[in-house]
Amino acid sequence: TGSFSRQYLKLIQKELSERAKVWAHAPPGANLESLMDSAIHVASLSTFLPYFANRTTAFRMCSALNCGEPVPFIDGPMRFHYKEVASVQADPKQMRVWSLASTTPTEECHARTLPLFFSSGTPEHTQWRMLLDAAGFADMHTKELTSASSLLDAAWLEKLRRAIGLKSMLPAPTEVEVARIVIPLVFEGIWGKKMESSDVYKVLPYVEFGKMCILGKRGKNIGVVQPIAVGASKSAAIAFARDSPTAEKLAKLIQEPRFSVLKTLLETTEQ
Repeated sequence: TGSFSRQYLKLIQKELSERAKVWAHAPPGANLESLMDSAIHVASLSTFLPYFANRTTAFRMCSALNCGEPVPFIDGPMRFHYKEVASVQADPKQMRVWSLASTTPTEECHARTLPLFFSSGTPEHTQWRMLLDAAGFADMHTKELTSASSLLDAAWLEKLRRAIGLKSMLPAPTEVEVARIVIPLVFEGIWGKKMESSDVYKVLPYVEFGKMCILGKRGKNIGVVQPIAVGASKSAAIAFARDSPTAEKLAKLIQEPRFSVLKTLLETTEQ
């Protein structure tokens, strides 16, 4: 509604004002940043995202509320220079750093060695891309997977919906319910190995806790990022993948001379 839109934008403007005061004595990422500073930085995200479900939905809502004009949202100084940004985005040689937007990531969520954090054209980035392609990632999307419908048939709530025959009268599938179906499909597609129900349930907490990793160290400081839950899901995913066909392929390929820079990087930085 119009009144809601106006109130929402007023709240964002107030948050921006408070953020400016914080940055006057503690710039983003500075060691001087206090717990209260971190809380202010993520205040609007913590307040509004539960209603919007995710960042993409939130950004679209902000755009609609402000008639398509840019709306400052969260974390870091905002600059709206579209032509400049579009040019940088299109530059294959743009420099990358270990960062998500203007937020420093956490080691528990994002390894520094991920290809995402290496600039295009560097040996590390190029060898990562070549390695993944050689291991079959380039055409994984073309391969047949277990039918999603067969997994859907195994979902008890979906069975109930079909048995009653009045799907519109029952609640829509929850995020976790959908994840129980999607996770085994994704993991089978990547690793070439079927997931047991026990494996799915070990990885499942990442659906809830992993999404908050986007807030990085600032989110960790105020307890929004849960390292223990994220770490447990990651460990379960790694354990599942370790003896998979794709992992075996990667382990053999990394020994080839063409991947020497990447191999050294992983050996010296990964635990």
